Amino acid sequence: MTVEPIKFPVLFRYHKHVVPSGPEMLSVWRLKHIEGNRFRMPESAQGKEPVLHWLIDGHGLLREAVIVGTRNEWLRPLSWLWAFTQTIFELKPGKSVTIGELLSLNEGASRDPEKSSAAEFKLFLSKYTSNTIFSRAMFLEFMNESPDVDLPTYP
Repeated sequence: MTVEPIKFPVLFRYHKHVVPSGPEMLSVWRLKHIEGNRFRMPESAQGKEPVLHWLIDGHGLLREAVIVGTRNEWLRPLSWLWAFTQTIFELKPGKSVTIGELLSLNEGASRDPEKSSAAEFKLFLSKYTSNTIFSRAMFLEFMNESPDVDLPTYP
């Protein structure tokens, strides 16, 4: 399997929120690399709900997260105290997507501007036709990054 590092910044969906992030995602969200394209991060306080659904990386490519397991599942009853249970997921290789596909992935996301950028992202995407391919230039424009920025990767 080819390892495809995460290229920052990213825009990711967790629960009902769409959030932009740089490399701080590693510490704030306690994202850890296991091997290949597998990662782990703490399960949500709500229990088995997926923490990470998808992300758009610094290349402007969509990477879907597929849950492949859990760690310390027996500690889930203590999730009100601390996130002991870890979700293990695989990030699929990046793929180009259309504006329409991104609008579909954004559906049902929180419109609360303090917690989510979903409404802002939807407004940005609405400038384009639904069959337009989402590009790196569009992504960097939305993220307010320079086109010649040197983007960090993980791992």
